[in-house]
Amino acid sequence: MKRNVPLARRTGLRRGPGPKRKPMKRSQPRRNWKDARKKVEREGVCRVCGFGMVEGLEAAHVIGREHDRCLSGSSVRYVNPDSVVPLCGGVLTRGCHGKYDAHQLDLLPYLTGEEKEQALRDLDWDVFAFLHRTTGRMFGPLPESEAA
Repeated sequence: MKRNVPLARRTGLRRGPGPKRKPMKRSQPRRNWKDARKKVEREGVCRVCGFGMVEGLEAAHVIGREHDRCLSGSSVRYVNPDSVVPLCGGVLTRGCHGKYDAHQLDLLPYLTGEEKEQALRDLDWDVFAFLHRTTGRMFGPLPESEAA
């Protein structure tokens, strides 16, 4: 059955300011990506597969975002260009960035010397953690019976 008359409003519209809402909290601190993005745009291709559309490239952290440091006197974290590499796709897709974050991609052969050094510095020179993160495989010291 079709209605010919619009429904009548039973209550009036509220006038004045709406309810006070608290601003949303950021889940992550602000980051300065300027230099890292310049690096990605300068290279222009995925470091692993060679995908070449800058719009589809992301600055993937070699070790993790938690190692970005605040610049002096600022709460904004600086993303060091040596801490990221250009990878294609997204974290939720099957691109190289998603594969790397899922520990399904060995990134070690594609890292420059500066990127390796920065990653080791971020991990306080823990070589086993570095190898685990960059290759996706577990490494550790040899058991005492095999060390000799």
